[in-house]
Amino acid sequence: MRDEVFPRKSAFAGGLRMLAGFLGLACALGSGAEPPPQPPKGAPEYHAPPRPSDGAGMALTVEKLEKGLDPERPLVIWAIGSSFTNGLGNGELLTELIRQRFPKAPKIVYKKMAGNSTSYRFSHGWARHLVVPDQPDVVLIYNFGETEDLEAMLVELRWRTTADILVGSLHWCVPHKAVWPDPDARNGHQDPPGLRALCEKYGVEFVENRREMTRYMLDNRLAIEDLLADAVHENRYASRMTVMNIARHFHRADHFSYDPRARERRIEAESPAVAKTPERWTAAEGGSALTAAAADAELKLRFTGNRIELIGWREPGGGTADVWIDGRPASQAEVFYAGYIEPDPRNAPRPPNPPRDRCPHAVALGRNLVPQTWTIVMTTDAGDFALSGSVTGPDGKGNAMEPFESISGQVRIEPRFWRDPQHNRRGDRFTFEVVRAAAGSVDFRGPAKERFRFRLASELPNQEHELRLVARGDGPVTVDAFDVFEPPLKPPLPAALPRTSARSGLVGTWKLASIEERDASGRIVTPLDYGPNPVGILVYDATGHMVAQAMRRGRSRLPSDDVHQATPEQAKAAFVGYNGYFGTYEVDEQAGVVTHRVEGGLIPNWEGTDQRRRFTLLGDTLILEPPEFQAQGQSRTRRLTWQRVR
Repeated sequence: MRDEVFPRKSAFAGGLRMLAGFLGLACALGSGAEPPPQPPKGAPEYHAPPRPSDGAGMALTVEKLEKGLDPERPLVIWAIGSSFTNGLGNGELLTELIRQRFPKAPKIVYKKMAGNSTSYRFSHGWARHLVVPDQPDVVLIYNFGETEDLEAMLVELRWRTTADILVGSLHWCVPHKAVWPDPDARNGHQDPPGLRALCEKYGVEFVENRREMTRYMLDNRLAIEDLLADAVHENRYASRMTVMNIARHFHRADHFSYDPRARERRIEAESPAVAKTPERWTAAEGGSALTAAAADAELKLRFTGNRIELIGWREPGGGTADVWIDGRPASQAEVFYAGYIEPDPRNAPRPPNPPRDRCPHAVALGRNLVPQTWTIVMTTDAGDFALSGSVTGPDGKGNAMEPFESISGQVRIEPRFWRDPQHNRRGDRFTFEVVRAAAGSVDFRGPAKERFRFRLASELPNQEHELRLVARGDGPVTVDAFDVFEPPLKPPLPAALPRTSARSGLVGTWKLASIEERDASGRIVTPLDYGPNPVGILVYDATGHMVAQAMRRGRSRLPSDDVHQATPEQAKAAFVGYNGYFGTYEVDEQAGVVTHRVEGGLIPNWEGTDQRRRFTLLGDTLILEPPEFQAQGQSRTRRLTWQRVR
């Protein structure tokens, strides 16, 4: 649900230009002029009508195809993978088949990034740097690789997007002859039963392409070669069959596996859920929108999700409004994404893989991030490189075969995502952009009155947030609604992400990222003591000692540094907005519990006690869950997410 986003920077735009140059970004409107391919050896035409269960995991997509998108925008499908993906074409046939089933569907845009033998592992990088920033409606994965690599990609997509996802089992290839005609046998490209189980685990639509092709081939006595253009790639008719098998899942199933409102929902501006500055907002003419022209007219909304977009009206003489997220200007929000890692076209050509396949396919973002352009330059033919930022400057040297973290801690590069570094040559360059994923203001000015969509923020932690929209008073600001996006996965994430041994993995310094608190009914509430956006630090050392501190932001200052001069009310406010303690710790890995043995702290009752915390350790993310507790006589549960400080 997107029409306009905060400005894309040069690297992301450059990445799209590269896609257009290599493979084409297709706006799929219909089939081409080339006549359709014919079935092999006189076999009958293949048909793939949808079955009752097809599309069970496509609830959002089906709703958009049936009802359209408001404001009007295209439905976006992103396909990523290898030459297998490329063999499906540029979306013309898929769009044609979707339109046959949904004649009133909005315009469909099919985007694609495919490489030479680019497995799940490396296409995961394209999912991170192309698909996630674009926030499409559908992600199509028709590719090969290890099941665990696909799982890591699915986890990231389910964690960061609300897109429906389709994963297909591959067609038959000559190297698979040893297992013919068993469609479920593991082969050199995939493990079909493993993929099927994985898709069920994450609510992904699994396309049984291999089973359907096997049935057609056996019924018509076809050999594997009859549907191939070479030893591994489909011929035109087989490609058509695969697209038909994919298209059958764009279908209203008898029962959907999820409620669309659980992932994407609209909150009207006039809704009671949106708090308004009294007497500043009035109903706009001819609709449910609200308008205000006075300075400091404010709309406030609490929402749960990782992305929020505004629907409003632009008009001549319109005004502007500032955006605040979780109590701070959105222009300062610590939410970022990294765009496509673009190889320089002058990089050394090393067949068979082009420059886009001989580069780091993914980077990870760390701490102290600054929006800027980053450049990786190879300094030798042996994988050595130097990293520099357009703002930060030189930020470290590394080798493509070893883990790397920049001096500033902003960028990390894992060797597993750097493909064919042995073929890089001195002077090869790669650039990518780090962009703040939040807009500091919204402009309601336009040459004519028109409805528009604007992405306010994305890449937020998938939890409860507070949005404030504050008019500047320089013209009318008209807001219709807010669209909220809540991906289905939240921490703790599944075991697809690498885990570290507990005791050694805990050692280090951790910064508080978020606190999710729930009342007895399971509803997310704001922590009474720490507020909506707390700060904190947690340290475990190798000798078994620990210290933890957390506090509310923006606590009222005392009259002086002499705490004895504070009134009882002032002392209480300072006390309940802060907690800290120190002691030793023990880890029970089997039970998944870390016990803090408190030696001293702010709360006297805790001294000499054992504070048990369930923990989940996922790389540089640590989640602690204390037992149920009481706050003002009410039962509460709490989940604290910490990020490692490096």
